[in-house]
Amino acid sequence: MESRQVRDAKSGEPAVLAYASAVLSAIAMVFIVMNIRAGPLTSGVFIAAALLCLSLQHAGIGSRERSRDRDRDRVTSGVRRRG
Repeated sequence: MESRQVRDAKSGEPAVLAYASAVLSAIAMVFIVMNIRAGPLTSGVFIAAALLCLSLQHAGIGSRERSRDRDRDRVTSGVRRRG
């Protein structure tokens, strides 16, 4: 059986932050169902972290394609291009 990865729609890279968001949401659900508070860690903290991961994934932060563009811009920033 072949395993399937969740991929970003724009870059085609694996959606790692989406996986992290799913895990954080699952932890938050466990905290809610079992009524757990571990010091400052509450279900609200995990929900906020999950939403942060989703927003970063949506913005393209953490994708390999974005970092390649940044590296290319850094290398070519001092070079003038002829029109």
